[in-house]
Amino acid sequence: MTFWQHVGEVPEPADPIQAGTALRGCHEALASYDGALPELGVMRETEEIIERFAADGTLSNLDAGLLREAGAANRDAVDALKLPLQPVHGDAHLGNVINTADGPLWTDWEDTCLAPRQWDLACLVASGRYFGGEPEPGERAAAAYGETPDEALVQARRLQGTVWSLVFARDHPDRRSYAEELLAQYR
Repeated sequence: MTFWQHVGEVPEPADPIQAGTALRGCHEALASYDGALPELGVMRETEEIIERFAADGTLSNLDAGLLREAGAANRDAVDALKLPLQPVHGDAHLGNVINTADGPLWTDWEDTCLAPRQWDLACLVASGRYFGGEPEPGERAAAAYGETPDEALVQARRLQGTVWSLVFARDHPDRRSYAEELLAQYR
C-alpha cells in the first residue's frame, strides 16, 4: 500500500518537454534508492511470456522462434552497451504522465526496475515509432531529458511492447488485430 497526495489533473495533455525534464528529475531522485529491484525485469519477463505462449500454443513455433531471436539479439546488444544500472520507471511512455496545474507527474510505477536510464528514454521513443502513437512528442521528451536512447534499447522496448500486446489480446479480443499487426513486423 502506498499513500499519495491527491492532485487535480488538467485537461490538456502534458507538455513533452516538461515531461522529459520531469523524468530526469525522477531518475535523479531514484539514483539513491538502494532497495531490491529486478534487473531489467521487463526484458526477463518478456522472455518468460514468449516461452509460456510458445508452450500453450498462443504463439506458433515460427513466431515464437522469431521473437526468441529478437529477444536474444536485444539482450546481447543491450548488454554490450555496458550502461550503468539504476532504478528507473520501466514503462515511461507519455500515457503514463498526468498533467497538473503544477506540471507533469509520472504515474504507473509497477514496472520499476534496475536498468540503464536510457531504458525509459527508449520507452518514450518506441511508443511513437512502433505502437501507433505520434513519434514527435516522445522524441521531444527524450530530447528535453538531454539524451538519445541507443537503438538497442529502443528495439528491446519494441519487442516488449509487441509481446505485451499479445498478453492483452488474450483477454481483450478487440485488441487481437493490433497485436497481430505488431507481431507481423517481426515476420
